[in-house]
Formats: sequence, C-alpha cells, structure tokens
Amino acid sequence: MKKIFALLTAMVLISSVFALNVRELGMGGSHLNDYSDVYTMQRNPAGLAFAKNTFMMLPVQLNFGGPLEDIYAIAVPYANGEKEFDQNGMISDVSDMISKNGLNMGLEIGAPLSFAFIAGGFGLGLFEDAYMDIDAPSLTVAKAEFGVKTSAVIGFAKSFGFSNVLDFSAGITAEPYVKVPVASYQGSMMDLMTALSGGNEAGMENLMKKVDVSSRAGLSVNLGAQLRALSMVEASVVVQDLVNVEVVGGKLGLSDMDDPENLLQLADFAFDEAKPTTGNTKIKVGLAAQIPFISDITFGLISSARVYVDHDDFLALTDSTAVVNPVLGFNMGAEVVLFKTISARLGINQGYFSAGAGLKLACFQFDAAIYGKELGTEPGAKPQLNVAFGTSIVF
Repeated sequence: MKKIFALLTAMVLISSVFALNVRELGMGGSHLNDYSDVYTMQRNPAGLAFAKNTFMMLPVQLNFGGPLEDIYAIAVPYANGEKEFDQNGMISDVSDMISKNGLNMGLEIGAPLSFAFIAGGFGLGLFEDAYMDIDAPSLTVAKAEFGVKTSAVIGFAKSFGFSNVLDFSAGITAEPYVKVPVASYQGSMMDLMTALSGGNEAGMENLMKKVDVSSRAGLSVNLGAQLRALSMVEASVVVQDLVNVEVVGGKLGLSDMDDPENLLQLADFAFDEAKPTTGNTKIKVGLAAQIPFISDITFGLISSARVYVDHDDFLALTDSTAVVNPVLGFNMGAEVVLFKTISARLGINQGYFSAGAGLKLACFQFDAAIYGKELGTEPGAKPQLNVAFGTSIVF
C-alpha cells in the first residue's frame, strides 16, 4: 500500500518547461513582437524595452490536450446516468479507444507561486510549471514523462530612437532552471492503467521497476533585437538558447521514494561535468502590425487590434536534413481588445486553428483558449486538441 501511495503521490505532485501562457495559446502561439504582458521576457528579450511597467502574480493556469472528443464520448454516459460507474468497464472503454486511435495526452499546470515584473526595460520573473506527457500508440507500447520545472528569468533591454519614425531595441535574458523531479516510464499502457486502478501487487511491483525519477538543472541565454516603425509595424529576430548548459542530478527508482532520505540524491548535481548542449540554438523571426487610429475610428469600442506572423526556426527553412517539417514552424495570430476589457483572439499554429478570449476586471485577468497541436514531424501526422484556462493578478 505504501508503494502504491508513493506512486500516486509522485504522479499527482509532478502533474500538479516553459511558463504556461494561456493568452498566447489562443492566438496561434508565441509571437516575438507581442510585448503586452510579462511573458515577453521569455518570448523576446528586446520587447522589454517597449513593454509597459507591469507586475503579475498568483497565476493559476491549466492546459489539457488529448483525444477530447473520445474522452467526452466515454465520460458522458457515466455522467448522465446511462451507465453505472464500473472501474473495469471504464478501463475497457479506454482500452477500446486506445486500440482504435492510440492516445496522446498532455497536461500542464502553472503554479500560483509564480510572479514577474517589468520596469524600465528590466525584467525579472519566477515561473513554476508542471507537465505530464503520455504517448501510447497502442495498448502494448507507452511512454510517459512527468516533471516540474522551476525557472528564474532575468533580462534587460535598451531602446534607441533613430528618428521620430524608427525605434530599435536590443535585449538579453538569462534563465537558470531546475527540473525536480522528472519521472519517466516506458512499458505497456495496459500495465499502467491496471496498476493505477488498483491492480495486483505483482503488477504494481513490475510497474515501479520501469519508472525512473531524476533531476536536471541548467542555464539558457537568449538575445533579441526589435525594430519598430511609427509604432505600427514591427520586426524582430531572437537567438534562442545562444548558450544552453544542462547538468544531470541523481537518479532513483520509484520504489526508492518510500524513503525520504533517498530524495536528497535528486539534488546531487554533477556540476563538474556540465557541458554546453549543442543543436538547440534557434533563430526566430517575426513581424507584427497594429491597425492605426482604430480606437478613434470606432469611438473607443476597439481599443487595439494587432496581427502577428512568426517562424520559430528560420534556419530550418533551408535545412534539407531537418527532421521536423519547417512548415510547422509558421504561426499567425490576431488580437482585438474591446473597451480595454474584453479580448478576442484567433490564430493558426502548426497548421491548426486556435481561438481564445480574455477578460480584464480591475487587476484580475481571465483567459481561455482552444487550439490544435502537432505531435508528429509532418503536418496532420499526430494532431492533438487542447483546451486551456488561466487567471492571474496584473497591475
């Protein structure tokens, strides 16, 4: 029973890489020229120079992706009383779903302990996010990873006004991070479901042998440059992971987590073996335009309207050896703000449409998004439907 509790506790805590931003998910993903919130320090360091002074705290954000239509079809008969809940019956329904279509499921949670602020071109943030990813193409094959990432982002940008028409900014950010714990499983999806639903002791023992718990720590440095013309048209270039160093900490079997003293091994990082990782550097490019005088034309009905076009790996467009189709790197988005309170968002990312909405009431910000995501290397190969919700306090 203690081992079952250890397994469930680990998965709950781990399920409860980058800060989750529901707002951008609803308008086609991350846009380099979007500096309207604190997350610009992660998108584009140069945006810190143009961003307004702002402070964000207590974000609670949830993102879930998977075969939502299939899950809905399974859950509804139980919810409306057409089927009496039965654990074995539920497992059978899920097994049928996986047999037909496989299962790709992800969960991200942005913790309320996160905060960030931007002032005078300087940015500082602490972000904590948990994630869970499960890939089960069949009942006999499954990979799962659960992790918690805590990162601190510090950055600075300076703007240079060339004239009344052009403004240029350059910035840099550094992001030290730690991922503790990271739990990885590789085995049978059927074994995983049976064990978690209270399967026999032997099945649980076998499952725990296939789960490793480890830790990682690292540092990444990003550079950004942004050009703005008439405060309406903007272009940006970001060098992501110009420097990227990662070290690995201790490694445990899941059964070892019964003893709290063993958890200290996760903090045993081999800093003397730290080496820069290669192949992670990306050059991102982006364009944006703001519709001028829209507030005056609409008598204040529309406060602002912006459109964005980006590519997250420009060099891949000319790389014939790229594993992932560079078409997946394009994303587009638009956001219209009404009465400085209500936001409507649309976008296209990786070939899939996205939509979102936001509501600002005093210092409280509420956001929701629905969007598609490609888990494969080609457009349409492994689509995943996602929904996300978030709240935060913004000053």
